[in-house]
Amino acid sequence: MTILLAIAFFSTLFFFGWQTARFALHENKIERLIALSGIFGIGLYVFFINISGLFIPIQTVFYLVLFFFLLFASACFFCRRFRIFGGQRPLEWGIDKKWRWILFLFTLFFVISIGVISFSHPMDLFTLREPTAATMAEGNFPPKEIWSPDNPLLYHYAPDLLSAAIYKVTGMPLYLAYGFQKAILSGVLFLLAFIFVNSFFPSVFVAFWSSLFMFYSGSLVFLKGFGGIPVLFDKFVLGKEVSAPFKFVTDAIGEESGLPVINYVLQIHWGAMAFALLLAVAYIYFHLLNRDETPNRSPAIFMAGFMLALLALVAESYFVILAFVLFAFPFILFLFRRYDGTLKKYFITSFFILLIAIPIAIFQGGVLKSAVYQELRISSAGNTSEVMLYTDKNLNKVPIRLNTSLFSHDGTSTFNISFFVKWVLLLVVLIPAFVFLFKQQFELAVFLASATFLFFGAPLLFYSDFPLINENLERFFYPVNLFGGLVVGLFLATLYLRARRPSFKLVLLFLTIILSAQGLWTHFVWLSFGYPPGGQWNPNSMFFADAGTFEAGAYRWVKENTAISDRFLIIRDEYSECGFSGAPNCLFIFNTGRMAPIFKWHQAIRIEDEKASRKIDQFDTVSKNCSSSILRELGYNYIYVDERWSNSMETKCLKNNKLDLVFENSNGAKFVRIYLIKGYGLR
Repeated sequence: MTILLAIAFFSTLFFFGWQTARFALHENKIERLIALSGIFGIGLYVFFINISGLFIPIQTVFYLVLFFFLLFASACFFCRRFRIFGGQRPLEWGIDKKWRWILFLFTLFFVISIGVISFSHPMDLFTLREPTAATMAEGNFPPKEIWSPDNPLLYHYAPDLLSAAIYKVTGMPLYLAYGFQKAILSGVLFLLAFIFVNSFFPSVFVAFWSSLFMFYSGSLVFLKGFGGIPVLFDKFVLGKEVSAPFKFVTDAIGEESGLPVINYVLQIHWGAMAFALLLAVAYIYFHLLNRDETPNRSPAIFMAGFMLALLALVAESYFVILAFVLFAFPFILFLFRRYDGTLKKYFITSFFILLIAIPIAIFQGGVLKSAVYQELRISSAGNTSEVMLYTDKNLNKVPIRLNTSLFSHDGTSTFNISFFVKWVLLLVVLIPAFVFLFKQQFELAVFLASATFLFFGAPLLFYSDFPLINENLERFFYPVNLFGGLVVGLFLATLYLRARRPSFKLVLLFLTIILSAQGLWTHFVWLSFGYPPGGQWNPNSMFFADAGTFEAGAYRWVKENTAISDRFLIIRDEYSECGFSGAPNCLFIFNTGRMAPIFKWHQAIRIEDEKASRKIDQFDTVSKNCSSSILRELGYNYIYVDERWSNSMETKCLKNNKLDLVFENSNGAKFVRIYLIKGYGLR
């Protein structure tokens, strides 16, 4: 049943995306509609369930938006089929049959391989992600912090909301939902890159090669792999004792900035969605600029605005860069006098897209609203104790400023010579590639050069005294290989087609292999040996109780007899079941979707906010004496006792509170007892 529901779910989204692309962009090329149907269907679904969920219960919204999508798409289909609104351009392929099969096979390869790799990868278990998604699926919306439910969640939670929707609608396990969205969006990303380049360069070979190169282009880190040759020789030929002889495998993949797109798609839960939205907005924008025959531009402008706004809920830093590029683009063209009498259209298009996107991005939730309010000092309303910009109110420091960031505040090197060596080959090739692009497609070159420069320059030009901000600034590097890889790929492919000498073609092929070696190595290793290499198959099933076990019975009782607003007290000496930065009580949260707050989201961070610190102290106190007054002040409704409680704590809770035993089950030494704190009432 789960498989059938998943097919129905994604078929509805793609059907809606297809019809929306035909309606909004007046597109009739089949390969373009296939790519756009993915990002329009998935992107607009997340956009509308997020907006609607602010007013309607989210569990209803999951299905309601799907119903309206199906209704709208069906209406468009039948109106077009019976020509109710006049004639429509017939569907047609823009590429020949051979290239259709090539595109299909490579798209399928990305979807399947990334899905398989993601399935074998352990969830990161970070409090803000999978555990929060589990509560979203049960009604935590607008989302509250699961560690402190009195506060709104200020985080870019769009991929988590999509995973929650997939899990709730189809019954697919939550960890599969994350992998499934990565897999599908990776295929969409590949096709979006293809149609984006193909809309400027008619050569299908150039478009295909540049989209493929975009996925794999990386740094020279792969050269570290050659260091493993003497190590293996020492171990297997000379018989020496060598520790970690296969360390070169992961060394050649790399963990620093400058990684290929394939790494970020797999490593970051929001990477595939963010990259796909970046390309989707760019494609729609140039579609609006280059399609004079479009009779009504408003739907396309709204699509671009919605996609850009959603980007702020996926990766707010990318939203800022892309919004700035859209704003500056017409001015740059005016400066260079390269607008062919169409400058007014450029300004109007950019203006209306930003007019739609910016207010929605601030209104819809996430980090951006909190950051804007904090920096403009408009109001403290809605800000949580965990300030997302990590500023220190007492020091009154500017959180981020224009300055050289080559050295951090403690004098250690941040971006040293080895950092630039890793980038050197791509940057060296990128310069002539952009020169070529400026000669061939000036407007496209301005757009991509501006985006690439800003993404690469932001971490180098800005600086903060707060280390966590500097760490987050490195995220700006991630899309450099996205745009840079596209440009270098189309440049090398065009040179290859124009080359007459076989020796020059061999040089181009060698350069291509060198530039894409890191990405190809990553994909091969993770697909062959797992991510991380040597890991177990399906490592996430351990976090979910098997059907028929007594734990599953306890979790089922909680889901059936309590509400998302209920809070469960779980007292343990340590909360390490999901790792250092994982959600405390994550097993309970994953299996029930309910909250068992401990009022701090990361055990390494002590929040300096007075109100939040008081709650942390209160929780520490109640974990020792089970005080009735503190339990009520912190809003607890139930006490969940298992074998990991200390022997005396259950007795203290029974002595200091009026409790009703509402559930009890055991299996040998293991047991679960759930108490209702009297006065709260069963729901």
